[in-house]
Amino acid sequence: MMMMMMMMIKYKYFKVFIILLQTTLTSLDGLSKFIDLDQLTSDLGGSFKYDHSKWIKMRMVGQEIL
Repeated sequence: MMMMMMMMIKYKYFKVFIILLQTTLTSLDGLSKFIDLDQLTSDLGGSFKYDHSKWIKMRMVGQEIL
């Protein structure tokens, strides 16, 4: 099921319209229609290799730079 919301933001003399799309999936089978399998981890049926400890180390290095 897909829902569409439209939001208007007023800023001084301008009006900006933003369209937001929201999709609700009821099973993992439909997930691959919206997201490539190489971006999903194996627990979601994809092939993306994720190592949390490597991510933490990379995040710590990035934090030191800032």
